[in-house]
Amino acid sequence: MKDINKSLKLWLEEIDQFELTKYEQLPDIDLYMDQMLTYLERQLNTFAISSLDKQITSSMINNYVKGDCIPSPISKKYNKEHIALILQICLLKRATNISDIKQMLDAIYQNADFLETYNDFADKATQTLHQISKETLEKLESIESNNQNELLRLALELSLIANTNMLIANRIIRYIEIQNDLKNE
Repeated sequence: MKDINKSLKLWLEEIDQFELTKYEQLPDIDLYMDQMLTYLERQLNTFAISSLDKQITSSMINNYVKGDCIPSPISKKYNKEHIALILQICLLKRATNISDIKQMLDAIYQNADFLETYNDFADKATQTLHQISKETLEKLESIESNNQNELLRLALELSLIANTNMLIANRIIRYIEIQNDLKNE
């Protein structure tokens, strides 16, 4: 029987070692779609839930362009800015809908230095991943190996925390939308 706790521990340790690529380390050459998909899948492989879980597809990227979340490719090629924005979207999309992600990214990049803003995001994302993975590892230590009831209780607790954080984030975004609507009246 596979040891669930051991598998989770190894994966959480992998997350604890993850560093979101800094802007300066992103590819210096423009990439075609298939090259970009390969690059992004390698970058985001840690977050796959199963081997069938695709973190990014060409359809997703095309939808991000159509939704004005990322600029259109230039001569069918994607540059560092495209890659940086897609990495951010991929880290946020499980918890936040794409229109809210667009609103947040538009706000943080408005009148800001792209490199500095992206690197700040990368630092915060990395710190958050490390913090949560360490906290979860500590909780996992007190659970007997393969104790499904206790593991499911941990999953429930983590789900409640994630849900609460999503509710708060969504409320902030709604309040901002309401305030902006009032300004435009």
